Amino acid sequence: MFSVELLYINHLLIDLKGGKSLIVSEEGFKSEFPVKAKQLTLKQNKGVLTSTVLYELELTLSRGRQGYPVLKSLLKLREKAISRFVNELDKFINKAPFYALIPLFLFYFPALILVFVGPFLSSFINGVN
Repeated sequence: MFSVELLYINHLLIDLKGGKSLIVSEEGFKSEFPVKAKQLTLKQNKGVLTSTVLYELELTLSRGRQGYPVLKSLLKLREKAISRFVNELDKFINKAPFYALIPLFLFYFPALILVFVGPFLSSFINGVN
């Protein structure tokens, strides 16, 4: 459950610190992770951007393609993406106990009802006959 934006930013940071250019790093990501690269498109939901990190990343990369330094901006974006990822993970973890109750109500609860109601039902059926 690793965020695509975070993976992309980390890949760019590793390559930039290794001395590669931004364009070479972007092409390297596209060739190394072709499926993930397709997921990095800027999605709009009724005119509202769904990912502010992705929007800021696109702005930073466009400045980098023009020759401006982007390493510090990418480091800040990585921290923002990490905090967003941790928030999403916390939301998922908080919902997990409720998801764990679904099999309980679907399978165990009806079985318990049959165990408790079964003898009364059996005596009722025997009483009717």
